[in-house]
Amino acid sequence: MATITDLTRRYRLQINLGTEAAPDWQTVIGIVEFKPAVEPEIQDDTDYESDGWKGNTKTLQGWKVEVKISHKYDPATKLYHVTHDALEAASEAFGDDSYVQIRYFDRFGKGRGKQGRALVSWEPEGGEASELDQVSITLTGDGPLETIDNPLTVSPLPIVASVTPASGPAAGDELVTITGAYFTGATAVTFDGAAAADFAVISDTKIAAVTPAGTAGPCDVAVTTPNGVGTGTAVYTYT
Repeated sequence: MATITDLTRRYRLQINLGTEAAPDWQTVIGIVEFKPAVEPEIQDDTDYESDGWKGNTKTLQGWKVEVKISHKYDPATKLYHVTHDALEAASEAFGDDSYVQIRYFDRFGKGRGKQGRALVSWEPEGGEASELDQVSITLTGDGPLETIDNPLTVSPLPIVASVTPASGPAAGDELVTITGAYFTGATAVTFDGAAAADFAVISDTKIAAVTPAGTAGPCDVAVTTPNGVGTGTAVYTYT
């Protein structure tokens, strides 16, 4: 069983699947180990005037993030998670395509985050029947590791406040309006884990969605943005 470090529980890692001008930050799922590090290049700078004390100077500085993931796929489509595919593709590419833009931050909104451009190495582990399908990934920084505002402070997790109408047939295919907050950039809407048949973000506080088929009774409604999955007090009831 993999050991989950404190940093794994504490940090969220995201990669930009859009462009620098129009970013599309997506969370890397399935992380079981997470180790960020800044590594200075130290050179001996001792001179005769140091009275025998050794001198050192930092001439370069590098950074990297070591991550281990459980390789996740969608049981319905058999496709691996989009962030996993993007990281693997970058590790096999050359030139600009071999770099990814990453950021990581405290998943509870504390403090500030880090952001930078990195090269990717992708090393699958295991091979035996008893092994887990895990991959070790090293993100080696290219250029500075910048300090950024925590995205959860700038744009918190979505909050689902109400669904109108509040009930509908178990067959689904009903248009509903979800109200709440922080919906901008929403990537998914689910009803008890089942994806909405369709949805559109109307504003930061409103989403129009088509219900999927469900089971008679109440269900929780959740909205996913690049910052994570948010719920609230809203409950939709299948009749």
